[in-house]
Parts: sequence; structure tokens; C-alpha cells
Amino acid sequence: MAAIEELDACLALWGADAAARYRARFAVEELGTNIIKYAYDDQAEHTIWLKADDAPDVFWLYLEDDGHEFNPCQSSEPNPDLSLQDRKPGGWGLSLVRRLSAGLDYERRGDRNCVCVGVPRVSPSLE
Repeated sequence: MAAIEELDACLALWGADAAARYRARFAVEELGTNIIKYAYDDQAEHTIWLKADDAPDVFWLYLEDDGHEFNPCQSSEPNPDLSLQDRKPGGWGLSLVRRLSAGLDYERRGDRNCVCVGVPRVSPSLE
């Protein structure tokens, strides 16, 4: 959470509005939680890197980890038409990250997962 708070402060300094800051926090929290829950199956110490860049129309957020290979761009969309009894818990986070971002990209570099998320500087309406 400290990294997300630092990111939020950085984005505020760069002039991000409340909606852009919310989208950035949501994306990093969702992606970071997935890394922590699913990327590792050992008790070793691991580091997740977070970097942010300020561009004219978008804030670029980069997460990098040394966990199992996982491309969030290829995760399937949940089916909203299933009944509550037929749904599995979870599965909506990555879908929301894709919908709330200006782009989501993934690359495997050696033994590292590298995810890039674009957060619009001016957030489009959610209507």
C-alpha cells in the first residue's frame, strides 16, 4: 500500500485529476494483488517493481515481477450473463483494468513479467 500511496502523491504532483488517480490506484492494486496471490509458489523473497512516467495525454504505469509467466492481456472476460450460482468468485479485476485504462501491454523479458498500463490524464466519462 505504501507504493500505491507514493504513486498517488506523484500523480497528484503531475496534475492528475481525482479520476485518473483512482484508475491508477485501482490498476496497480489489482495487478499487484494478482502478482502476490498467483505469481509465486515458494517462500523466497520477491520484489515487485513499480514505475510511473508522465506523458502528455497519459500516465504510464509499469509493474515488473519475477513470478510465473502470466499475460493479463490474454485473460478471458467474465460472462456477465451467468447466474450467481454458476459464477466463480473473482475474474472481474483484470477486465475492469482493461476497461478503465488507455491500454494494457505485456512482455516476458527473460524470467520477468513486464506489464504496462496507460491511465488517461483526463479520464473519459464512465457513462
